[in-house]
Amino acid sequence: MKYCTLLLFTLLLYSLESLAQFDLNLNAQVRSYSLAGGANMDLGLGLVFWGDKKSSPWYGYLRPSVRGTITDGYSAYRPMIEFFPISFLGVRAGFQEADLRMDHPDFDCVNFKCAQRSRKEFYGANFSMAAGPIFFNADYLREKLIPKIKDRDFISPVYALVFDLNGEEIDTSTGILGFKLSKTTSVFALGQYMKTVETNKRARFSTLNMGWTFGKVSVSLGAGVFDSELKDRQFSALLNFKWKMLPSVSLF
Repeated sequence: MKYCTLLLFTLLLYSLESLAQFDLNLNAQVRSYSLAGGANMDLGLGLVFWGDKKSSPWYGYLRPSVRGTITDGYSAYRPMIEFFPISFLGVRAGFQEADLRMDHPDFDCVNFKCAQRSRKEFYGANFSMAAGPIFFNADYLREKLIPKIKDRDFISPVYALVFDLNGEEIDTSTGILGFKLSKTTSVFALGQYMKTVETNKRARFSTLNMGWTFGKVSVSLGAGVFDSELKDRQFSALLNFKWKMLPSVSLF
């Protein structure tokens, strides 16, 4: 009996090895205005359920993952699951528990709450495509921000908006259109529009970016403008860093 169990266990491991793929990424992002950013580690398990990633993009996958974020005075963890019936079109859902332990110098943290513990529940969809050197990505995300202590309205530095003390939902639409100048260099425009569902508060962010790839590491630097109902329209720079320590089944 034990030999049968061992054989089944070995076959299961072999099946997982052929179908599943662990991935590990180190990501960092900084926006100069309104100041926001952080660094995170993302660990996922990609399960290809049809097709072959080698014949990209004709395959589908399921990817559960967990992300941990740590910056000065801020920490968070975020479990998530992604379902892509085809590699360039899919959906995702998850939640995030966060602890912001310091006030933000750019906001009124006397009349509004800045430092706080909060929960975020979210779902979204993503579509990507490429034709020759041209590439495009469209992303939609709905998040529900829920503060742990509901004593006054609160500010999220990411959106530079005031949210109701009982929590609010916000939609974020992001579009990227780019052109590959070479195998390692690209230029792309990024546009992001954020709007609260109940109160129609808005924030906008747009940049023109240059991106470089060095093996498993990719870096991009952009310049543009940011504005919200709390922040006037001003110049903003964006820095992105990604290190694909273990490759992922996802396209990006």
